[in-house]
Amino acid sequence: MEVKKILILTLLLTGCSSMPTPDELSKTVPDTVNSSFNEPTVVAKCIAEKWENYSNLFGNAIITSRKLGDGVRVAMHTPTAGLYFMADIDKTEQGSKTKTWTRESLRSYVQDEFDAVVNCQS
Repeated sequence: MEVKKILILTLLLTGCSSMPTPDELSKTVPDTVNSSFNEPTVVAKCIAEKWENYSNLFGNAIITSRKLGDGVRVAMHTPTAGLYFMADIDKTEQGSKTKTWTRESLRSYVQDEFDAVVNCQS
């Protein structure tokens, strides 16, 4: 386990200069897209509540949320990894659409975050 931590920290330190901003990340292809009959604020609140207690070897999660037009952006940051995971929840005629992103170097470590987003759609 210690070797895994060292490898991850090394990857993070070498990738720090390429940490995207939320707006830069949102201009890339989303990792997932989910639909819900719930309003964006309901989905965003659920995601934030699940993510706020998240902690891993990158540190305790810091959750930010802001209004985006008719939708909401929820972002997870950690002290060592910076922007870690992000969800944009947009209003649709049927409810909402949630798009999620994470940095490519972190994709294999975010299954819990993806699961939380999926669970918040119902």
